[in-house]
Amino acid sequence: MKRAKGMTPERRAEIAKKASRSVSRAAKSQTSMTLRPTIYAFATIAALAAPALAIDLPLNPVVTQETIGSTICVPGWTKTVRPSARYTSSVKLRLVHELEITEELLVDFELDHRIPLALGGAVSDPHNLELQPWDEAGEKDQIEAFLSRAVCASKIALDEARRRI
Repeated sequence: MKRAKGMTPERRAEIAKKASRSVSRAAKSQTSMTLRPTIYAFATIAALAAPALAIDLPLNPVVTQETIGSTICVPGWTKTVRPSARYTSSVKLRLVHELEITEELLVDFELDHRIPLALGGAVSDPHNLELQPWDEAGEKDQIEAFLSRAVCASKIALDEARRRI
């Protein structure tokens, strides 16, 4: 996993604050548990910390609880709706400038969907896109995959998964 080079903890905190991102410390301290409980605990704690998140972010209107069988639960479906690299590169560059991150650190961040495509997040709405440090990306990707599998297995409702992410 990539690490942010040259990024002080103070600068990371400043960027996170500017981007209005918050991650529960309690969720990050769950590392001693096995993977599945860790992911579940992280998703649960995140839901308690920001219960209105999914409501405030743009969603893909095609993806509803009734349509998951023909959208997000179809293997490879997200690849069919993913925005182009050209578009995401321009959004990433704009966010880097807005957050006053030096362009040398551009490689330390990925552009991520706040509500992932696998849970029906808006595909190209800039309000659903944020910069995410690479060293946090793997953790969030695991949570997204866990929640997506839970939705497709009817273990959790789509709106609840969106709220938890």
